[in-house]
Amino acid sequence: MKKLRLLSLLLVLAIGFGSCKKVLNTADRKKNVLADKKWKLIAYTEDGKDVLNEYYTPCELDNISIYASNGKCMEDDGADRCFDDEPQVKEIGTWSLDGNKLTATDTALGITLTFDVLELSATTLRISFKNFISTETLVATYAAQ
Repeated sequence: MKKLRLLSLLLVLAIGFGSCKKVLNTADRKKNVLADKKWKLIAYTEDGKDVLNEYYTPCELDNISIYASNGKCMEDDGADRCFDDEPQVKEIGTWSLDGNKLTATDTALGITLTFDVLELSATTLRISFKNFISTETLVATYAAQ
């Protein structure tokens, strides 16, 4: 009987301490997956056609995007620098994630874009958006570095 009471007490304590942990909701978990990682563009399609090397130069293909947990969006210019006079890492603007919508604002250009998040995991970010000049669907895939 003493063992049963002791076991019951331990179970109650374990449940009590376990419930003190902060449980992240789905939105927080998604933000944690995206934030503070380095993301490198590995694929870019336009209506399913691979256009990565048509739209990006070699010096752009090694760039790294960083979505900081404080809402800032930065870019690391990579080893193959496009412009030597620019900083290696520069702040581009801000970002936010609301459900499956990733919104990014480029402060210098004054442009805000909203992307549909097709996939977000510890290793992959895949987003899509409609070309605002024409009607193509563009899909960008990034790999966590």
